[in-house]
Amino acid sequence: MADNTEPDDLDRRINRARKKMDDGRADLLAAIRDALEIKRSPSRIGRHAKWSSDYIAKIRDGKAQ
Repeated sequence: MADNTEPDDLDRRINRARKKMDDGRADLLAAIRDALEIKRSPSRIGRHAKWSSDYIAKIRDGKAQ
């Protein structure tokens, strides 16, 4: 951390990064649901999403968000 960085600047930076991460996750989940809707396999989706096929199956089954 730079010594001249104000705490408020860091707070804003953290907030922006968190929003970006949340938005990215929402986009990823939407794409996964679209792929599941056209019957792509959880294994194939998981390879591209870098998540396990088990987790993709949980998304498919509504057990994960």
